Amino acid sequence: MYGSLPENVIKQLKDAQKLVAREIERASGPAETIAELKLNQHKKLFAKIDAILDKASTGLRWLGETEVASLVEETLLRRYAELV
Repeated sequence: MYGSLPENVIKQLKDAQKLVAREIERASGPAETIAELKLNQHKKLFAKIDAILDKASTGLRWLGETEVASLVEETLLRRYAELV
């Protein structure tokens, strides 16, 4: 959410996302293997973002609200399930 993370952290996460995209792009092998790699990489990226947000002590903290966090989690899981 806008304002939840400092700009330098957002840049680090965008750089990490680019690396994940490159790794997936360079992957070769059966479609199932690539799909598994893609899912694992997205899970790692999600975990990294989640850990950073968990440590936030300033700014907007919408994910601290159970209802909001559940909605976001459900939406993200549904989206990534469609990508695989």
